[in-house]
Amino acid sequence: MPMRTRILIGLLFLTAAFAPLATNQIPLGIDEVFTSETNEDPRELTKINVLPGTRTVNNAGGRAPCPTIQTDAGMTGDAGNESNTSRPLGQNPTTSKTGCMDATDSSDWYSFSYTQGKDIDIELVVPAGADFDLYLYDDANQYLADSSEYNDPLEKVTSVGSQISGVAGTYYIALYMYSGDGGYTVRTWTNNSPPAPDLLTTAITSPSRGNASDVVDIAYTIENKGNDNSSNFNVTFILSEDEIYDWSDTLLSHGENHTNLGENTSLNNTATITIPSTLANGSYHWLVWPDAYGTITEKNESNNMMASPVKMTVGESCEDFHPSGQDDASSGQDAATNWSDVTTATGDNYTGMISGCMDGNDGNDNYRFDVPINHDLEVVLTSQGDDRGYIDILSSNGSYVDYDYSWNTSTKSAATSGGDYDGDGGTFFVNISHSEGAGNYTLDVWTNYSAPAPNLFVEDVSGPLTSNPGDSITIDFDISNDGKVDLSNSALVSAWLSVSTDWSEYDHEIGNTTISSVVVNGTTNGQINGLVPQDIIEGNYSIIVIVDGDEMIDEVNDDDNTGIADDQVQIGSIPSGCSSQNDALSGGDAGNDANNAYDLGADASVEVIGCLDKNSDASDFYKVTMSSGMDISAILIVAPSSDFDLELNNAQGQLIGQSWGAGSNDEDVASDDGAGGVFYIEVIAWSDAGEYRLIINDAKNQVTPVFTCGQQMDLGLNGDASDASSNPTALGDNPMQIGMGCLDGNDVADAYGFSLTEQQNIEITFSQDGESNFMVALYEGNNFIESWDNTTALVEWETLGTEREGTDSSYRIVIGANGGVGYYNLSITTTDAAAPDYVADAVNCPIDLISGEEGYFGWEFSNINGVSQGPVSFSISLLDENSQVIAVLYNSSAILDSSNAEMESGSSSYGFPEAMESGSYSCQLEVDQEMLIVEDNESNNIIIGNSFNITNYWDLWANDIDQDGYNTTDTGDGIVDACPESFGESTGDGYGCPDIDADGWSNANDIMPLDASQWVDSDGDGYGDNLTGTDGDQCPDVAGVYNGEGGQGCPLAGAVDTDGDGVFDEMDDCPETPVGDEVDVKGCTIIDNTGNNSNGGTDPGNQGGDEPDDVIDEPDDGDGSAEEENDAALGDNVLGLSDDETLKYGMLGGAILVVLLLLVLILRGRGGDDDELVINQAFNTGLMNGDPYGGVAARTPEAMAYEQQLIASGYDAATARAYADHYFNNQ
Repeated sequence: MPMRTRILIGLLFLTAAFAPLATNQIPLGIDEVFTSETNEDPRELTKINVLPGTRTVNNAGGRAPCPTIQTDAGMTGDAGNESNTSRPLGQNPTTSKTGCMDATDSSDWYSFSYTQGKDIDIELVVPAGADFDLYLYDDANQYLADSSEYNDPLEKVTSVGSQISGVAGTYYIALYMYSGDGGYTVRTWTNNSPPAPDLLTTAITSPSRGNASDVVDIAYTIENKGNDNSSNFNVTFILSEDEIYDWSDTLLSHGENHTNLGENTSLNNTATITIPSTLANGSYHWLVWPDAYGTITEKNESNNMMASPVKMTVGESCEDFHPSGQDDASSGQDAATNWSDVTTATGDNYTGMISGCMDGNDGNDNYRFDVPINHDLEVVLTSQGDDRGYIDILSSNGSYVDYDYSWNTSTKSAATSGGDYDGDGGTFFVNISHSEGAGNYTLDVWTNYSAPAPNLFVEDVSGPLTSNPGDSITIDFDISNDGKVDLSNSALVSAWLSVSTDWSEYDHEIGNTTISSVVVNGTTNGQINGLVPQDIIEGNYSIIVIVDGDEMIDEVNDDDNTGIADDQVQIGSIPSGCSSQNDALSGGDAGNDANNAYDLGADASVEVIGCLDKNSDASDFYKVTMSSGMDISAILIVAPSSDFDLELNNAQGQLIGQSWGAGSNDEDVASDDGAGGVFYIEVIAWSDAGEYRLIINDAKNQVTPVFTCGQQMDLGLNGDASDASSNPTALGDNPMQIGMGCLDGNDVADAYGFSLTEQQNIEITFSQDGESNFMVALYEGNNFIESWDNTTALVEWETLGTEREGTDSSYRIVIGANGGVGYYNLSITTTDAAAPDYVADAVNCPIDLISGEEGYFGWEFSNINGVSQGPVSFSISLLDENSQVIAVLYNSSAILDSSNAEMESGSSSYGFPEAMESGSYSCQLEVDQEMLIVEDNESNNIIIGNSFNITNYWDLWANDIDQDGYNTTDTGDGIVDACPESFGESTGDGYGCPDIDADGWSNANDIMPLDASQWVDSDGDGYGDNLTGTDGDQCPDVAGVYNGEGGQGCPLAGAVDTDGDGVFDEMDDCPETPVGDEVDVKGCTIIDNTGNNSNGGTDPGNQGGDEPDDVIDEPDDGDGSAEEENDAALGDNVLGLSDDETLKYGMLGGAILVVLLLLVLILRGRGGDDDELVINQAFNTGLMNGDPYGGVAARTPEAMAYEQQLIASGYDAATARAYADHYFNNQ
């Protein structure tokens, strides 16, 4: 017999043998067996989720792409790639599923639902070497609850803290493959949502006006709409030009600390805050943000912040410009905020100017204009002062017609012409919206006659896929007209070959034709027979067709006249390298560095052709010398199907300009300081190979001298300063230079250079004569910083207080004549580096914990002034309730290289000793705690974080010894652990007792402790009360049998017990037993140990006058001893046990012995045909007859029926079976 078969038979025997024992609630130590398999029990998985270090990741390699037929989540087929095709995981899932993703199946979606008060945790185990992403999504509300993208190989998301936390509904798990492929595992745990606070700002009252450095009061209301109290929290204040916090907003140093806020309660507070002195004029919302740093775990972390409904104007406002109230468009009031609120037209066929005022609190002004048919509306907005606004034209239904959102310009314009609304007339709205500042504005309005015009555009361009230099090719195209009138004049149509997808004047025109007419909404087909230039550079070209390129037709829109073919044409062959070098007709290579650059001469204006190969000749250098006062520009037409780049350097190798466009696009660079000098142009092969075209132009800006500087002594340096920006007059390191300079027709530029070292700063002051028209430009290295023209009478610039403060670097000042002449004053003064000012910005303390656990904390500090003087130390300390330091959790150091540029932030953890006392604690961040660094301000180096509670481990479990969540003594809720020294989860018959099948009833009182479907048997007939459970009782209130009338568990029809002794008449050998007598299984009175019957000594066999009927037939030795021994055997207790107990445990021992013997026979192997035959017969007999004893004593239907009758009469199941077997085995 195979070993597997032997083991299977053995397990079946064990099942048969122990089934009645489980029914009789005899403990077998199965609690320990079951709990050793908790990772198979979903209830235990829920507990494991909150313990660290229990989850494992499968890092096995050897992956392969997914099989053709997938089995995601154990079902045939793919899980689907969107919510509509997602694979369901059921309700409240706690499960583990596998699936696969690869290049052809890059996403899998799963759906699930949970009930009210639940949360879900999800993990994605990513295969080794792959990068998969995990998302938790609410499709109904288009809400991403959580995501995890950069935590491979284990991505985790949770609903806790999101808008879907505890909210019943259907949600989706989305898996996406970023790279790699292979099998994954997705695991879910559904848990009860933990109680948590939810802090919201629900009201803000703020001033409408304020100025920098003003002290203002901000009143606010914070509510806790969660279902738990919050711990202590901080309120952060922000000034923002909109209602959303981002990097450009002003985060105030002022904060308000509040103690814990109870659930469903609120607090009202007024903060007194100083507006920063550096705050720019404008209009700002107050953002009030409780727990901005997320130190409290909340039900919803995204709803804490609120923006004040009214903006605060800092600086001037319309109230200052119009003390008596606004008078927009002479209306005596402010213009409407929304276009839909404008009911009266400002004008009909209006041409004129209106004026108004705009500030931050007046976010929009709207005006209505009625325009006649065949007319267009044109508007120009001119802002005054520091006001900056945007302008839109809207149609009668609010659709955008035209707009101008150009930034930081005082003039904006828009029109209805040139688009879909050209000449249509009708009602239009002009919306002026606030951008920044405050001030008056004017709006110039023109209503112009719009002569109906055609509008031509090109479609469906096509041509050959291959050709050769010198070939004739045919280009097909369509010209359509969506204008207002037919095209009545001839229009020119031209065809071009371009290396890019954008037309330029340097592309190759290969032919043209004309079209004579195109009706409105009509299309005309056309052809151009073109000639490919003989000298064209071979490669791939785009075919571009342009209609009305010479702009001879008055059209609605001239910007849509170009069309391009979908496919490129290959001219000749695509080069794989440079067969021979003849760059710029030099007979060789142009050189690959500045020292070997090919010289194109002075003031060059030329087009040259060269060749590059990424693998062998990756760059070409050209040298050009430009005269003083001239700039240089270079345009690169890259090789077809290649990607070349262009750079411009000065004589010192400093980069002046670069163009690194991707793909086959034109590149261009230029100088802009007018200083002339030597330039080096570098053409760089980013990819591929081929010939390029390089076009170089000059821009001479010679002026006629009307003023002479004479003997030059610029800045007292005994001569003229250098004219070349690339080679400025050196002022050395950390200069202190003050003096006068001069520019005239022969000296059109002065350039100075200097360096800052040792973290010093610089102050620059420049002034010029009012009529000189000089241009000043400042550079750091090759990077342009700022420029000023003659409209700035006094230039003052410094590094102190800027991002360049204390930064060692090189600078250039270039003063260009810009067509003017005269004198200037220049002062360059070096100042000392500012002292640093380290600010402790934030510290996040651990959340509530139990002693012996790890606590996590974070910190953030910055240097807001000056530069670092080396490493600065910092520490995180633990404070007790009296704010005394009792432990240092963490200490380290950091270097912040420059003020306002870097912030030190991080996080760590600390293992709190198990001996920690219970109490309230907080943590403290201190920067430069030993005060080793001299700072501008030493008072802002410390910040104390939120309070948190530590509960001593032994205090926590003092009233819950077995740590099952049920208290040993009553704490007021009336719940007491019924099994205080045993971990358990029962709730039905008592709290805290072991409950193997998790049906709420303890094992001791559960009629079926291993079956969750049954727990109580009210009528004691062996059938559970739960009708739908195992062996459900059809008559739960009255004892019955398996074949009772009315179903299982109902009494038999017509069953009678005349003498009321519990034995039905048909089985009762003594049908007239006196009332009160204790009877045996045959219904006869049991004789006591003294030889007296319970009925006064009446012979039980002769109650009815019949002859005695011995129950047990034993040999008679003549003196009655055999009968006495038999009576004693029936009446006496064995080892102090009752007859029932003796029978029960005797049968138990016999059953165990039989099972052990059978297992020995099975597991020792096949000893012979007879042995196996005996075992099989025993097994089959027991199995077929339903006998748990393996066929040792076959049970008859009569015995089983009698057993059920006994149970129905009140006997327990074990006693009923013992009586029935004993009675019928002795028949």
